[in-house]
Amino acid sequence: MRSKVFKGTLFARYGELLADAVHRQKRNRRNVYIVGVAKHSAVLARYRLALKIKRILRGSYPAYVQIPRELEEKAYVWSEYARGRTDESQGGEAPKFVNGTMFFVKFGNKSQDTIWPVDIFEPQTNLAQTAFGYLVKDAQEGFPVCLYPRSLQKAHEAAALFGLDMDLLQDVVTDGVRAVLGEGAHILDEFVLEPADPSQTRYR
Repeated sequence: MRSKVFKGTLFARYGELLADAVHRQKRNRRNVYIVGVAKHSAVLARYRLALKIKRILRGSYPAYVQIPRELEEKAYVWSEYARGRTDESQGGEAPKFVNGTMFFVKFGNKSQDTIWPVDIFEPQTNLAQTAFGYLVKDAQEGFPVCLYPRSLQKAHEAAALFGLDMDLLQDVVTDGVRAVLGEGAHILDEFVLEPADPSQTRYR
């Protein structure tokens, strides 16, 4: 729900297209909730100790709390990474890198369970309780990562390339580079045989 890799206002346009798609599904009597679960967050890293000292999200039940934009801004070098549509409506610069509203969420029933940074699609911020209700059910069935949404883990397993798939892809790329090099293809063979990290040899 937030990214700086898109040029200009393309990411904002992406958010508008998402909103249109959600609205079309709604007309077909299908509710779609869009969320983004981050593995790392500068915001959570900054406030994690404070959350623990104040015993926030440390109850014996799943819980969530919305993070104000001004707290987000203090955690980032560039404040535009925390600028949402509400800032635009109040006369601020239009958001270019953010399509979500940040929450801290604990999916488990124990006080020491992991807190995750989760973005709810900004037009659906008022539906956070419903979206998190679905996520809690999904996270409680999480495997192999406990209390992390199982659907995301399955998606990563389907998208990740490893083993035979990675070897086949690497062979295709290598053959393509060899064809481009032509008579200099032997350089690629030498490159493949060279260790990528010579320092690792000290452990052998």
